[in-house]
Amino acid sequence: MTRNGYKYNPIFNPVTTVNRITISATMAQYRLIVF
Repeated sequence: MTRNGYKYNPIFNPVTTVNRITISATMAQYRLIVF
């Protein structure tokens, strides 16, 4: 996986981007709950 693949990935596979956003939101929620 080179930079080219990483560049084409978000456009060709939006699922990865959605997963990243979901993970970020989950981490934020965990921090709010823990702290």
